[in-house]
Amino acid sequence: MLVCWQTSASRELCSGFVASRLPPTMTMLFEVADLKAGSLQHVASPATVSRCGMVYLEPVHLGWKPLVQSWAENFKKKYPSHSETLKKWVIDLCDKALPFLREECKEAPGIASVDTNLVASFLKMLTTFISPQHGFKLEEGREGKATQAENKHEKVLARIYCAFSAIWSLGANLHEASRKKFQDFLRAPLQMFCPEVGDEDLYSLCVNDAEASFIPISTLVPAFSFDATVPFFNILVPTVETTLQRLLVENLMGSGYHVLFSGETGVGKSVGIQQFLASAGESFAVASANFSAQTSSANVVDFLENTLERKRKTLLGAPAGKTMLLFIDDINMPMLEKYGAQPPIELLRQVIDYKGFYDRKKLFWKGVQETQLIAACGPPGGGRMEVTPRLLRHFNMIWMTALPQETMHRILSSILGGWLGVKKAALQDLASDIVAASVDMFFRIISDLLPTPLKCHYTFNLRDPAKMLQGMLMVNVRTELSDEDSLIRLWVHETCRQFRDRLVNKEDRAWFNDCLHENLEKHLQRTWPVQSFADLMFGDFFDRNEKPYVQATDPVRTQLTFEEALEEYNGMSPSKMNLVFFKDAQEHLARASRIIRQPRGNALLVGVSGVGRKSLARMAAHMAEFACSSIEITRTYGVNDFREDLKRMMMDVLKSEGKGLAFLFSDTQIVKESFLEDINNILNTGEVPNLFQADEQEQVIGLTRPLAKAAGKVDARDVLWQHFVQVVREGLHIILAPGPLADSGPLRAL
Repeated sequence: MLVCWQTSASRELCSGFVASRLPPTMTMLFEVADLKAGSLQHVASPATVSRCGMVYLEPVHLGWKPLVQSWAENFKKKYPSHSETLKKWVIDLCDKALPFLREECKEAPGIASVDTNLVASFLKMLTTFISPQHGFKLEEGREGKATQAENKHEKVLARIYCAFSAIWSLGANLHEASRKKFQDFLRAPLQMFCPEVGDEDLYSLCVNDAEASFIPISTLVPAFSFDATVPFFNILVPTVETTLQRLLVENLMGSGYHVLFSGETGVGKSVGIQQFLASAGESFAVASANFSAQTSSANVVDFLENTLERKRKTLLGAPAGKTMLLFIDDINMPMLEKYGAQPPIELLRQVIDYKGFYDRKKLFWKGVQETQLIAACGPPGGGRMEVTPRLLRHFNMIWMTALPQETMHRILSSILGGWLGVKKAALQDLASDIVAASVDMFFRIISDLLPTPLKCHYTFNLRDPAKMLQGMLMVNVRTELSDEDSLIRLWVHETCRQFRDRLVNKEDRAWFNDCLHENLEKHLQRTWPVQSFADLMFGDFFDRNEKPYVQATDPVRTQLTFEEALEEYNGMSPSKMNLVFFKDAQEHLARASRIIRQPRGNALLVGVSGVGRKSLARMAAHMAEFACSSIEITRTYGVNDFREDLKRMMMDVLKSEGKGLAFLFSDTQIVKESFLEDINNILNTGEVPNLFQADEQEQVIGLTRPLAKAAGKVDARDVLWQHFVQVVREGLHIILAPGPLADSGPLRAL
């Protein structure tokens, strides 16, 4: 829609700017999607409309075919023998598929596409795969004429890639509930020009360039071998889903396009992207950022200026000879402002559309070059917003389906079975049954224990069973895994810690205990009564030297251990604590200790005031021999003070060589909601953008160098900085201690 501002009594824009000095000879031209304004979706008033000359452009007037025609003309310069044929196939497929898709299929919830976006994605996929990297020789640079066999091979490969590209562009953003319907409809049109398309699941196929044929993606999945020396968070079990994601993102990034992966929480979007970034190669420089509800356009500017290299005063870009890949996780988290826009999103769109942004202090244009975006997000809802199609149109949008039970079983059994094979081979056969019980439990939990306003933290995903395995891998194998029952008890304990500890009332906990009892009998042939496992406790607090993770079987010894630790704490701390370790207090202390002993162990301690959340957190930190730090709120305490405190804690973690530090933070300390943005960044990435000045960065690099050298890493500035981020992320344990979450609105944004 085009809006010409002809005359207005107020001359005020929605941003509050009053154009009182504009001469009557000046008019303004606006291009907008609609006349809605703000979160309440109010439309423009008749007074506004009456002062505008309007021209409404309907999508049908232009359509998507000019995109195909323009693409074919450009593509003809490289492959004149393929361009016209591909153009015909694309038009025929889109003519049939797009109406069916709009009428019969369901796209990713809240992340809808438009026809031109899908067609453009189709053309980008064709450009990506019909290229020299996949066996197509550029005709202008070909030495001599191609042989008949070469021509035939390329023709077969071109039609196969056209079918593959159609599935992963037109049908890439479809919800899993509609994918079978879509491919069944599209199969016949594809077979008209590509007889290689059979009755298989088209979403499970990829292309063999050498043979010019479809092959199952499962044949490309690498074998997994468990390595006990690899940190838990670096373990990635290859699956069909991760292999396909890697294939798509690797090829699209190599061709210079932007990609958006969407899907429910826990399906592996971020993990797969991070794995690609970690091995992207020397031709790419990489950086990551996590958006949250409090992310502002200023945060995005800081991220761009800190990440990109300053070529000259007015130009930012990747290091020489490289392309910068920026990964934006949770891209749809920023809150809507008063008039319904998301300033961080609009700034990113400006960078993509116009290759730059304005310096808001000195008011000049800064260009951005050699930069591509990879984005990830979940469906709108629960704090996530719908993103404007003006940004999404630049991306190839790919919906990642929920992991099937078979894939989840493969991931968990590969880790647990591999660990038992290394540590206790006699119990390795039990891994499959334990994983089957875990998967069954998980899917029952996510279907029955749904989040509500009073239980907004009832959000379960694949990270939860993974953390359950992480807890099992902490155990002292020599003393605790003597037989099958001991391994099953360990699994029961870690399952309760990861799932039951989150439940807020007796009814939910009783339901969980009954569910666990049923799965013990069904999968592990153990008819243990609930009373036999309801109070299981493991911990590393009995031996302060070796710190083995063992079962607490003697209640008297456990209480004496906690009382000795309290006496020691009171002897060292200026503020004394008078605690009585009754049964519930012992259990809560053991749970807090279990969390912060793990790398990246962060705790959310929910409860009303006076139940001992902070006291037990300080005790857990003391027993782990961690410093426990907090912030002191004063009348003048602000953002700069908070960031100085964060820097101090990060440096303390670094100086202690990653030994560990607990940061205790409550909802009463949220002076500014930007505090949550910084905490969110540390939880997700281990750093806060623009936190350290240049001289402070040099100090960080100097302190990190010996640690990185000991870890076998090269002495390069970006490698040293990433090692510092890793040390902070694994050693800074954030303990959030809010009141009931229904009353802690700001913390719910995390």
